[in-house]
Amino acid sequence: MYDIIPFLIIIVSLILILFIIVKKFPTLSSLNVEDTTKEKQTQLHEKIVTDRIKRRLGRWAGSISIPFVKNIFTNMNSRVKSFHERLVNLEKKHRFIFSTKKITKPEKLSKEEIILEEAKSLFDENKLGEAEKKYIEAIKTNPQSLKAYGGLGVIYMQLDQLDQAKEVFEYVIKFDESNYSAYLNLGDISFKKGDFDVAREYYLKSLKLNPHNLVTLVGLYESCRELDYNEEALSYIKEAVNIEPNSPKYLDYLIESSLALKDKSLAENSLEKLREVNPDNKKVEEYKKMINKLAK
Repeated sequence: MYDIIPFLIIIVSLILILFIIVKKFPTLSSLNVEDTTKEKQTQLHEKIVTDRIKRRLGRWAGSISIPFVKNIFTNMNSRVKSFHERLVNLEKKHRFIFSTKKITKPEKLSKEEIILEEAKSLFDENKLGEAEKKYIEAIKTNPQSLKAYGGLGVIYMQLDQLDQAKEVFEYVIKFDESNYSAYLNLGDISFKKGDFDVAREYYLKSLKLNPHNLVTLVGLYESCRELDYNEEALSYIKEAVNIEPNSPKYLDYLIESSLALKDKSLAENSLEKLREVNPDNKKVEEYKKMINKLAK
């Protein structure tokens, strides 16, 4: 009678342990594995759950020394494994159903967007004629496609068809007055045509919409230098150097601007910086001679 008590205790303990494992299974199966690919994450997820249950069952089986009880436990272990497999399959099915509800297919690109991407690729390959056709096709698809008009305008600038490019960018601004890129391109067109006053005005409008843009700052610097607005030109190139202090091009402009204003101290400091970032610059010695001629 007393010999059966330890056996009953073990059996009851096993039943309680199995109950706890089954109860805890949803918690174990919801472990949040660190980011990997979705497939690897699922595999790792299942392996963690399976290994934890196997380790626990293995430890308990190894700790039992009574042959009769061990045989019973082995039989129960196989049943638990079978039950576990059914649980895993059920959990897989549940997760699949749940995950399919969460997955949302990415929105398909519109016809216009597809054409615009094709046009951009052709432009990048310098196939300007084919790119132009694509942008026109995009406009046929959507007559209000400002991206397509913008792409056309850039192509016309590349082809040196400045009047056509100007017309296109002016059209863009009519519909989008906050388009800083259109103003910037109009500034470039005016500069190429020698209309430096007009170019400066366009650049200023662009800079107001997109402050600290380096391309616009350089456009303003060059326009002001052409107009002999040397103080203003200096302010723009100083800002460009502050944004990109190691640019030989901008340091070169800064030296030229300081020489135009006969600012020897600024010219010397700028030349020293240019020598640091670009020691092989052929203009260094020439600038040095020009600076030496300036009065202190």
